[in-house]
Amino acid sequence: MQAQAIKKRRMGKEGDSSGLKRENLGVKIVAHIVMIVAALLAIFPFIMMISSSITSEEALARYGYGLIPMEVSFDAYAYLFKAWSTIGKAYFITIATTLVGTLLHMLITTMMAFGLAWKKTPGRNIIMFLVVFTMLFNGGATATYVIYSTVFHLNNTFFGLIVPGMLMNAFGVMLFVMYFRSSVSGELMEAAELDGANMFTIYAAIYIPLALPLIATLSLSTAIGFWNDWNNSLYYISMEHQELYSIQRLLKEMQDSVDFIASNPDLGLSTENLPSASVQMAIAVIGILPILIAYPFFQKGFVAGISLGGVKE
Repeated sequence: MQAQAIKKRRMGKEGDSSGLKRENLGVKIVAHIVMIVAALLAIFPFIMMISSSITSEEALARYGYGLIPMEVSFDAYAYLFKAWSTIGKAYFITIATTLVGTLLHMLITTMMAFGLAWKKTPGRNIIMFLVVFTMLFNGGATATYVIYSTVFHLNNTFFGLIVPGMLMNAFGVMLFVMYFRSSVSGELMEAAELDGANMFTIYAAIYIPLALPLIATLSLSTAIGFWNDWNNSLYYISMEHQELYSIQRLLKEMQDSVDFIASNPDLGLSTENLPSASVQMAIAVIGILPILIAYPFFQKGFVAGISLGGVKE
């Protein structure tokens, strides 16, 4: 009797285990289906954008947008690359803006967060209040423009593309402050001070290595923000200084020119073989292509940051 009872219990456990495995398998199948659908929904717009950029205007007007070009034509890219000397210069400005802006942005953000996380910083509660206050209220676009243009004199300068988006990121500062306070133990800080480490050494040798995952994540989003930004170029760079145009501002001006010529035939400007819908797609491809190429390298750095950022005991 006892042997039969044990056998039944074992069979019951095996049945529960098999049922749990079937349930987990069903959850995995559903999760994979959802992720595949989400990936396709994210990929299809890029494929359609690239396909439409190499499709002739006549085919786009006749058949509409599609994943496969009906009539292959590179007129849109030919139209853009006629002005490649200007586009190349705008690319250089945007690359320099992204690199310098991201570096300075992360340096200012992490150093300010380090100071606010340091318990011995005088007046840190007042500074923390001011940081939080800027997350809730700001002076608006007009006051910001007046300060940067009349006080800092950033109009028609390279730093006009960087400083307005670099000086303060309250959300990033708060994120790093919380991360520093939760990741760096008091014993570790006391040991570093006893060893004679100064504040810069503690910041560079302890705080920064521990924050590598967060630095990688915020650096990626900051770099994308600088690359896609055209508001600073619009506000602080006048038309007389087109050599400082970012790629996004330049491509926006070119798109507006195409739309203007196409919508005003009475001006007598030639509209023969002038791409309209296809050039907009080509502009989008040119604007986003460097990000698509660089993203895998950022992703590798992000994964490396996660693996290096853990505290080893």
